[in-house]
Amino acid sequence: MKTTLGMAKVNLRHARMPQLTAGIGFAIGILTYAISFLIDNSNGQNLAVGNCLFLLPLCMAIFIPTAHFTKLMNLGGRRKEFFKSAIFSYIPAIVIAAAVSIITRLTIDKAIVLSGKLSDTVDLLDVLGFASHGSLSAFFQISAVLFLFCCILHTMTLIQGKWYGWIVDIFIIVMIFSPLNAALVWFFNMVIFHNIILVQIISCLLFGSVIYALSFIPIQNKPI
Repeated sequence: MKTTLGMAKVNLRHARMPQLTAGIGFAIGILTYAISFLIDNSNGQNLAVGNCLFLLPLCMAIFIPTAHFTKLMNLGGRRKEFFKSAIFSYIPAIVIAAAVSIITRLTIDKAIVLSGKLSDTVDLLDVLGFASHGSLSAFFQISAVLFLFCCILHTMTLIQGKWYGWIVDIFIIVMIFSPLNAALVWFFNMVIFHNIILVQIISCLLFGSVIYALSFIPIQNKPI
């Protein structure tokens, strides 16, 4: 239990709430497709069913810091190992969510649109411009974005209730509603909308790694 791998296995094995959330979203998506097929919703658009699985790693990034920390510490885990294990829990979830999203895009989504029962699907891979680069590139791009936002959610969850957490929250609000929002525009253009794929992916990985590294500060001081 004291090893990083052991903790990561526990995190994955007991992440029932994120798994349930993503599973329900996926099931609702399939049900919506079925209804559209039955009623011949040829002018309608549905959210691409694979996008629902993005909830899996994102929910885990909130659930693991809040629900698993105390449990793992009481089982003999160490804070440093928890810090390392969390990211190793998110990565498999990210890969699965991104891969299934690509697979469903090329199979289920494509089949229902070609059947004429649905005019199109609203896919984040199209909205973000990743699909235009091909399926393989889209897989790495959406994986990088999910990695970044998992790191953000993980760290933001851990700092809530701390004095520096309040400062970060206020700073983010000020950035949104002030001329400083230009920095947010630059950030999103870099990590999502940059026209050079490699720059976009590396930016997500670098920003995510730095933000995740900062989470060790609240982990060191988090009560058990």
